[in-house]
Amino acid sequence: MGILDAILGGKVIAAVIMLPGAHFDAMAMKAALHRGIAEDKVPCAIFRLHEHAVPRTKAGKPKKPLLTQELAWRLMTQAAAT
Repeated sequence: MGILDAILGGKVIAAVIMLPGAHFDAMAMKAALHRGIAEDKVPCAIFRLHEHAVPRTKAGKPKKPLLTQELAWRLMTQAAAT
């Protein structure tokens, strides 16, 4: 997903829904992505979401604007904590 950035114009962020029992390692995911896609396509942050936390339409598709807003808030909160 893309979010606006005052300096860069935009940032790529990602959300993943892990299978039960799977290990979440954002750094390992980013490293794998660096090996396979262009640098500007690699997310600056990867967040783990639970299936029930993803806002969905009546048809079951993710509501991208709401999901983007949630991820942007998480990124901002994460930056403020560091």
